[in-house]
Amino acid sequence: MKMGFMSNVGFVVTADGVVVFDALAIPTLVYTMLAGARRVIDKPVNRVVVSRNHADHAYGLQVFKAAGAKIWAHQHGTGYLASEEARARITQRRQALAPWVDETTRVRAADD
Repeated sequence: MKMGFMSNVGFVVTADGVVVFDALAIPTLVYTMLAGARRVIDKPVNRVVVSRNHADHAYGLQVFKAAGAKIWAHQHGTGYLASEEARARITQRRQALAPWVDETTRVRAADD
């Protein structure tokens, strides 16, 4: 199984920076995607909009958050990303989806 390769991501480049839709399934994919994007986009990622709280949409959030991006999610997604349920789920995913999801993979709460 090649976990994480079923993810989608989208960009909107604005005058102020980049808005990303969804955060991919694992941090490694985000780093790879950002390296490719930097070849054609010279603006920072300012916002990430999370369409839903599934792993393939949210487990890459930590990379964007560490780079200073603000995370937007629907109120239901915001609640989930900050919940004990999300923390318990990633603990389970670290076992079920190892080595792709590991101890360095974190759930990040939305800002708005």
